[in-house]
Amino acid sequence: MDLETQEGVILKKIPYSEADEIVTVLLKSDGIRRFFVPGSRKSKRKFAGLIDYFAHLKLTYNKSHKGLWRLVEANSRPGTTQATDIIKYAFSNMFAELICEFTPEAVDDDELYELWNQLQDAYKNNEFTAKAGTYFIQQALTHAGYAIRNDTTFLKYPREVFTRELTDKDTVWDDFMKHLVTYCRQIIQKPLPASEFYLKISLNPLKD
Repeated sequence: MDLETQEGVILKKIPYSEADEIVTVLLKSDGIRRFFVPGSRKSKRKFAGLIDYFAHLKLTYNKSHKGLWRLVEANSRPGTTQATDIIKYAFSNMFAELICEFTPEAVDDDELYELWNQLQDAYKNNEFTAKAGTYFIQQALTHAGYAIRNDTTFLKYPREVFTRELTDKDTVWDDFMKHLVTYCRQIIQKPLPASEFYLKISLNPLKD
């Protein structure tokens, strides 16, 4: 069967068997797709540890395996980095969960991929502020069809605080994520379990 190659970001993965996984990927042109990844949990050579949350990869695949696309090869994309600190990881998880939960699969879509790249640029350029985080969540919800007011009045901060880069030493981060998770829950009328789990971790980091 013919193979295709495209860039994508791994948003979610679940075990399929002792050796295999199913991953949800945000592709550059084709939107959300799920892939069967044979051997990724057992073989250290086949995918070289690349199949990880929020990895930005060049993926080679075919389109038939029990209704899933089958991943054949994965290579790291030059010039990309993953969020490593707990704040950015927690926010990435929340953003990914919104996309996976509310974006239809198998619908061609390049806007969310571009939005994800904008988020990575904000991380890289130290521009991840409460204002920026709110913008990305609102964009994801709007893309999913929710009517979102274009304001941030639910966060009662002075402008200089709202536009300051978020760090793990800033108490604004705690309040920001608490408000944001509550905000999303109110809009979509359901909890986001993984986001709230990572929120709990990020607000209460493990002690050495």
